[in-house]
Amino acid sequence: MRWLKKGCRCLLAPFFVLLAYLAAALVLGLISSRTAMPTPTAAADYPVYLVSNGVHINLVLPLHNDIADWRDRLPESGPGDWVYIGWGSRAFYTQVPTWGDLTVPLAAKALLWDDSVLFVRGGAAPLPGSGQVRKIRLNAAQYRQLNADIRHQFAAATPLPDNPHFYAARGAYQPLQTCNEWVRRRLQPLGVTVPLWSPFDRPLLWHLPRD
Repeated sequence: MRWLKKGCRCLLAPFFVLLAYLAAALVLGLISSRTAMPTPTAAADYPVYLVSNGVHINLVLPLHNDIADWRDRLPESGPGDWVYIGWGSRAFYTQVPTWGDLTVPLAAKALLWDDSVLFVRGGAAPLPGSGQVRKIRLNAAQYRQLNADIRHQFAAATPLPDNPHFYAARGAYQPLQTCNEWVRRRLQPLGVTVPLWSPFDRPLLWHLPRD
């Protein structure tokens, strides 16, 4: 009987770890974290969008303006005057174009520990009013800081040889540092209201008003 109890505990351990992870994500996702910043002396004239596909959030910035120009990171001129930037698991991003391509080894690698990449694509401005879209406005200092921070996340100046929309990135993808948590960490130093932790997209969207 002792071996049976031990076996049951081993089988239940992953379930309790997952339950604790989800509980922490919910509790910390409900608590706001806002870094104190000096009151801006300039108008908040620089729009930035957060766009979710239901799982993953991209940051959407003007393709170019008086502060930043992202055209050097795009393989070709695309439609629209905006750039969509996301960070995530290299295996999942580059080897799973559709859900039918997802395998157990790829899923395990993406969920547990993987190299990271940055996704960069041009596009049109997001449609406002959607539950999946949030718009924030930054002043010049905040916008400059955000762009510099994102630039620092690139681990290479040229895209992956087999996919021009992906660049090797800094940091490893793992359960505590997900694609959405990466976005949260870009916004928190700017003084934007964000949750204490956001491994999923919902907590980030909860804390930002709809446009």
